[in-house]
Amino acid sequence: MTLSEKQIQQIEMRIGYQFTNKNTLVEALTHTSYTHENPHLECNERLEFLGDRVLNLLASEEAYSLGLEKDDIVGIVRTKKCDVGELKEFVEGMASSQPLARAVEKLKLEKYYLCAKGTVLEEKKKSDIFEAVLGAIYHDSRDLDKCRPLLKSIEPLITRNAISMLKEWSESENGKKFEKVVSQKRDKRGLFSCLIIIGDDKFRGLAKKKKDAERKASEKVVKAYNIG
Repeated sequence: MTLSEKQIQQIEMRIGYQFTNKNTLVEALTHTSYTHENPHLECNERLEFLGDRVLNLLASEEAYSLGLEKDDIVGIVRTKKCDVGELKEFVEGMASSQPLARAVEKLKLEKYYLCAKGTVLEEKKKSDIFEAVLGAIYHDSRDLDKCRPLLKSIEPLITRNAISMLKEWSESENGKKFEKVVSQKRDKRGLFSCLIIIGDDKFRGLAKKKKDAERKASEKVVKAYNIG
């Protein structure tokens, strides 16, 4: 089983791009588990790799061209433009698993995903779908402008995220200092770990991207200490 012509047309309408090579789209929506019983198909890992790079470039360009001000990110009214670190935070917020997974759900792309029976489509797998489809559009068109419409489906985490909230809280009069330890290598499960230590309290986040692990650990701190 693969995608029908009708399904391909539906997907193209959803993402706003018509493929010259329809097989590229099928590849973008094929999980590695599905290729075990269908060896004639290619899995989407290579397109995911390409899409990740395309996404970071376009998100960086978007952040720079928007001329974001600090209040767009940390909720403080200022007129000074964002520095490099804050632009990087915007890009990471836009390219992290959560908004990408939401975009996939919004476009209903997961219903077309070819994967082995019993495969659980958690947040990371959904974000992989987004990156693979973006990579497929670029590979098929060789045109970054053709990729831009898909980015409109992303709702970036521009508003105060947990990482920013934790930093601001620790620097405030009533806040507490914390220690953050982020693993430099993935564990046997392919996950990065972030451990945040505040006194005797420890909060751990696990994810396939370092920034997502840091976000998850920070969210636990924000919830535990009722920050914000």
